[in-house]
Amino acid sequence: HNLITEGDSIKYVYLKEPNPFKDSIIGWKDKIPKELELEKWIDYDKMFDINLIKPLDKILKAINWKLEEPSELEFEYE
Repeated sequence: HNLITEGDSIKYVYLKEPNPFKDSIIGWKDKIPKELELEKWIDYDKMFDINLIKPLDKILKAINWKLEEPSELEFEYE
């Protein structure tokens, strides 16, 4: 594998912990190294939150919209 050097563009994923890499994030330069078997350690929920939900939330806040409706547990009886 090629080493990552300053100025290189990389791809990365957040990892579930604990994992055999003893880190919370891992990056690579070209293609995901298959021999590392990263698929079972990828934290898909964190990736979704950081790469989609947080940027979307910033946009929605700018136009005074909310991503999720607050839930209300109060019921009105007649």
